[in-house]
Amino acid sequence: VWVEEECVGGCYVGVPAVGTLTQFPRRLIRETPDPRITFGATECANVSVGYMDGAIESGERAACDILCRVDPRDGGLTRAEADGLLHPGPSPLMLERPFHASWVERKLLPTGRTVLWVAAVVTVAVV
Repeated sequence: VWVEEECVGGCYVGVPAVGTLTQFPRRLIRETPDPRITFGATECANVSVGYMDGAIESGERAACDILCRVDPRDGGLTRAEADGLLHPGPSPLMLERPFHASWVERKLLPTGRTVLWVAAVVTVAVV
């Protein structure tokens, strides 16, 4: 299916040619000289370039860039509001709790050192 697409050329992740990123960094795509142009695509992402996560991250960033250009009285965002949307704090639903191993986990389950010791003993016994 991908090979039949005229604009895709056969895969879902495009791999740039050698030297492309040094000659044409993604910064040039993200920071256009014309404020009326904003790119939002997986190729413009900061992470997961070429994948859906990257497309979502880049699209959210592009939307916030556009909303920051609109006057806040007309429904736009301030840069602080946009940063809050792009980099939210910890969720109140995700409570941070310290990890406490139970007695069974501490005393009965083997540690990495124990596993290596057993493997060494078995190896020596077999040889």
